[in-house]
Amino acid sequence: MRFVFLGVGLGNIGGFIEVRNTTSRDCDLYGYAGVQLLDTLRRPVQTDAVWSNSSYIFGADQVEEVIGLPAGTVPITAVGPVPGHAYIPISWNDVEEPCSEATYLKVTPPGSSTSLVVSLPSGGVPAGLMSFCSSGQVIVNPVRAAFYH
Repeated sequence: MRFVFLGVGLGNIGGFIEVRNTTSRDCDLYGYAGVQLLDTLRRPVQTDAVWSNSSYIFGADQVEEVIGLPAGTVPITAVGPVPGHAYIPISWNDVEEPCSEATYLKVTPPGSSTSLVVSLPSGGVPAGLMSFCSSGQVIVNPVRAAFYH
């Protein structure tokens, strides 16, 4: 997994967590991921993960659908959407106090009991400078097959 920064708008920030299947068997993802904000030492910080089919950044009426992940797809790169990868849309705001500062995100894919930790800083943002306000609220939308810039 890796965090793909998307952008900002009127105090809202969003991005995708790109997911790749590195196993030797095909699998499917369906629904919503679990997320936990972590500090620079990978300790949990205040997080309010909200599963929703809409957000300011990604719009309304996002449908849940089964996303097939073929075995051993190409590695994650910075070139954009990759066929065979899945994308977990997340968004938050950075203006409504109280805020949490996070460097990492612990992600539990839909239907899994195993979590992975991904780094949040992107595009030269120094560690520890990602603010998640509204008591650490992170809006998690249903997993999807592709994202668009």
